[in-house]
Amino acid sequence: EIRLKDQELIRALFERATSLSLPPKKMK
Repeated sequence: EIRLKDQELIRALFERATSLSLPPKKMK
């Protein structure tokens, strides 16, 4: 089972990875 804390951590890392993968134009 995945704990809520772990889920939030994974989501945060995933969002950061996707934001880094996206072009700088979309960051604005």
